[in-house]
Amino acid sequence: MITVAIILILVGMVLIGLGTRPGPKPTYQLVEETDPSRPTTGEAPEAATPDHPAEADDPTEFTYTDDLTYPDDPGDTDDPGDADALADPADPPEEIAAPTPPLVMVTTRPFVPLVPPGHESTAAERRKCREQAGSELDADLAEVVRLIESKPPELRGMLMNASSSVVAQELSVLRAYLRGALTGLDVRLRTGSPDDLRYDSQHEEDRATMACLVSGLGRLPTHHGVCFHRTHRGEVPMRAFFPGSVLTEPAFTRAERTTFPAAGVSPGPLINYVIWSESGRRTPLLVGHTDTVLFPAATRFRVLALDHQHGDATVYLVEETTRPTARNRREHQVLEHLRNQALTAGVGPIDGPTPSPVPHPGLDNQGHPFVLSTGNATGNTDAEAPTVV
Repeated sequence: MITVAIILILVGMVLIGLGTRPGPKPTYQLVEETDPSRPTTGEAPEAATPDHPAEADDPTEFTYTDDLTYPDDPGDTDDPGDADALADPADPPEEIAAPTPPLVMVTTRPFVPLVPPGHESTAAERRKCREQAGSELDADLAEVVRLIESKPPELRGMLMNASSSVVAQELSVLRAYLRGALTGLDVRLRTGSPDDLRYDSQHEEDRATMACLVSGLGRLPTHHGVCFHRTHRGEVPMRAFFPGSVLTEPAFTRAERTTFPAAGVSPGPLINYVIWSESGRRTPLLVGHTDTVLFPAATRFRVLALDHQHGDATVYLVEETTRPTARNRREHQVLEHLRNQALTAGVGPIDGPTPSPVPHPGLDNQGHPFVLSTGNATGNTDAEAPTVV
């Protein structure tokens, strides 16, 4: 029995060895599908002869072997470097750069500020301003003196930095300006050209008044927040309010803290201005202007957005300053706040404060933007500059 078992084991090992021996690789033949319209004879193809050589590149016959390589599957995304791989829905959407708007040439209006921002008046400027005004400022000066004698809390900071006589004269000029006594000042600041020979002589007469006005305005409390302005649209094109553009106003911009002003607004299409103030000054101490916000000359405003509604337009502006301000915040948050405030702001009384002599901050009556010039310009009166529309 043992002998038989040993023989069976040996025979099994031999059979296993024969079964694992590699056999010939199979070959496969791809035969063209028979056309039903062609007769089939069942005959084998003729052998190649000198008169009928075999075709070297027969497109209907292929031989496949086990070492075939196959093209990459276009749907295979296992390779992390595959550029055509499908994006993960959880991934944030890819930011697509907005197309660059076209540039066009527009006519600009250069101007030279009479006094720099933050200027403080000198004794010579105050004396000259008093001589030029004559008795025009007597009533305003008397009113401001009575205000100072009442010692309101708002004046404590002013009187710590300057004498009461200096503050009284500067505030009297500001009061006269707000009630409209300084006739034509803003118009003169917005007209003319630095290359005009009469420009310096015309503006030199206003330099002392501007010095007192700017200095007095700088002593008032600052308004950080929203203010409103409204005016007739006139001939100003809407392309002048392209978002991102900066508008520089050579005169004083006036707005209201709580409502859109109604005084002096004529019927017709209107433009509402909603402005975020950083350095505008409040004038609560001056009678009749408790909600007025006044921006100094040469203030810069940046356009955030332009909305249209029922023939009117609303322009959203943010004041540009040199210190970190709202520009460093997210613009959409500032714009959203301005829009919300515009929805809740009403319209002031018809007999409210005197309307602003500046209809469109940073634009002349034809919609041409003002540009700051560092000195007397040469060449044409209007400079051509590219701007985005």
